[in-house]
Amino acid sequence: MSNLPPDTLPSALLGVFAASQTPYALVDVPNLEFVGVNAAYCAITGRAEDDLLGSSLFAAFPENPGTGTEAPLLESIERVVASGTSEAMPTQRYDVIDTATGEFVERYWNVTNAPIFGDDGSVAFVLIHPEEVDPSDGGRPGEAAGSPPFPGVALGPDAASRVTIERLYKVNSLSAALIDALDVDAVANAVFEDGVGLLGADACYLAAGRAGAVELAQWDGTGPRPAAPKWRRMRATPGRDPLSDVLTIGVPVYFESRDRALSVYPALERQVSDDDFHAMACIPLLDEEHPVGAVAFLYRSPTAFDSVVRLSMHTIATLAGKALVAATRAAERSVTLEALEEAVLAPQLDDVAGLATDGVYSQATEAVSAGGDWYDVLGLDDHRTLLVIGDVTDHGPAAVGEMARARATVQTLALDGYDCGEIATRSSRVLERVAPTIGTAVIAIYDGRDRSLEWTTAGHPYPLFKPFAGPAEYLEETHGPPLASMPAHDYGASRRTLAPGDMVVFYTDGLIEHPGEPIDTGFDRLRAAADALVAGDDPAQRLFQALHPGGHHLDDVALLVVASTGGRSADQRTEDDG
Repeated sequence: MSNLPPDTLPSALLGVFAASQTPYALVDVPNLEFVGVNAAYCAITGRAEDDLLGSSLFAAFPENPGTGTEAPLLESIERVVASGTSEAMPTQRYDVIDTATGEFVERYWNVTNAPIFGDDGSVAFVLIHPEEVDPSDGGRPGEAAGSPPFPGVALGPDAASRVTIERLYKVNSLSAALIDALDVDAVANAVFEDGVGLLGADACYLAAGRAGAVELAQWDGTGPRPAAPKWRRMRATPGRDPLSDVLTIGVPVYFESRDRALSVYPALERQVSDDDFHAMACIPLLDEEHPVGAVAFLYRSPTAFDSVVRLSMHTIATLAGKALVAATRAAERSVTLEALEEAVLAPQLDDVAGLATDGVYSQATEAVSAGGDWYDVLGLDDHRTLLVIGDVTDHGPAAVGEMARARATVQTLALDGYDCGEIATRSSRVLERVAPTIGTAVIAIYDGRDRSLEWTTAGHPYPLFKPFAGPAEYLEETHGPPLASMPAHDYGASRRTLAPGDMVVFYTDGLIEHPGEPIDTGFDRLRAAADALVAGDDPAQRLFQALHPGGHHLDDVALLVVASTGGRSADQRTEDDG
């Protein structure tokens, strides 16, 4: 039972530990080696006492590769040691090796970890109490499919306590599932999975939507629950059936017998067979006081809906209603954001004769830091093309609107025929009047007639020039501060001719910035990545991957790469053909 020295724990405690029908294991601190296990623990884990004593917890029960299940248990034990208080973990998957086959068997557990203190008052041991649960039954303690039987798990002093604890398991599971629900399907699945079991119902209908636009899903309670509910359109007709009335008036109805339900709603006899129900309860799902759905629980035998059951139904309906509203609003926001991204965030990328262009736009992996980066390649006429990249200094959703304003201002002035310096000067004055934030930009115009590139840098990271033959260098001319920061400033411009194969890289600071790293390191990394480019497609994507190989970045990244191909503009082709 234990390899503890006899005086480490009182003999009476060791006797209770050994005789208990509840599975217990004792591990020392800090090595987490087994110093005691009882027969119930050996039975539930399928391991012999001699195999466990003296072994470390995670050596005896290694993690099934790829499941990531070791960390939660270890973190719980560490919290118990640090706080000196017990902790009951939510249902966890932790697979156990079948000693007969040597293969992992999928198992689920509720685990309680408790501190055992030494003479000096510190935590010397941790008492581990695992309960195996059946995940298909909402985490109810019991025998899992395919696992060996184990001695009875102490759930309470009497049957009433056992029922209460089982109900709490299901409430906890249902709450967690509804909190995590990202769409209406997930809400329905949670109610079908845990709500039905919590109430002891035999079937369930869930209606989502307001009267006039309602979708209905159902589960008859037989066989495994489908992975995704099947929805059909329902017409809510007051007086025809209880779901319609609950959706209309927002008041629950209870029918403890089939005859009582048919006396109020005769049409139910054609809609639901004798085998499907002999009792029914319909509860509204409310958004404040307005129904946004309803749930019906059906029973195959007459049922008295006492106050406990009704309270449970009300709890389920409250949780499901909030989750349904959240899921519906999330879906609406998703549609809105997709439309916004398509209309505002998608870069303009026109084809340009004699110039190959490639771009990357990647939003911040932490949305709170998302900014307003953008780039555009906009044909102005037959031979002139606007190349622009920018970044507003605001963050989050507000930055999108400011970015759109700055972008439209620059595009409009470019289409009016102004040169780069004048575009920056006029944009700065306009944005200072109408925008609450400032922004940086590089504004360039490429002329295909002589392959010239003119650009203005307004407080933005310098473009990187990579000649066809030779090392990359930054174009470090400074033409002025960020747009709207000094509206009276007149911006200048620089100019150079691009030979065939020359490349220019425009980017925002999210590409080169890394937490805890000097900005110069980011500049050096970008230059080295540009020097390492070889002929081929997607230079922007390859540069992005070189600077963010893990894909994680805390700020938006916009990246535009243009390269002279030596081609001719439309005017040149016309002159040569003539």
